[in-house]
Amino acid sequence: MPLEGGETKKLCTSQEADDFYEVFWSPNGKYIYFTERVEGTKIWRIPAEGGNPQNLWQSPKRIEMLSINPNGDQMSYSHRERTTEVRVIENLVQELEKIYDIAY
Repeated sequence: MPLEGGETKKLCTSQEADDFYEVFWSPNGKYIYFTERVEGTKIWRIPAEGGNPQNLWQSPKRIEMLSINPNGDQMSYSHRERTTEVRVIENLVQELEKIYDIAY
């Protein structure tokens, strides 16, 4: 859609998920990239004038941020991982007493 307003043009719908996560232009303006999260993340692109979406890459991880290099042959991304641990701290009370000079 032009910034000044006007008609919108539907290029595609989500391919495998209920919705898109990220949508952005390629640096050269020829493509629109979008990501979907289905058991990880899939990166798709479609020509800016419309056509068939092409699945470019997928990761089993949930991609948070994505950037395409202006020459179009590299990308950078970030993802989060979460680990849950249970640890035992031995002699905690004695160490706290040393630091804070308080008897528990």
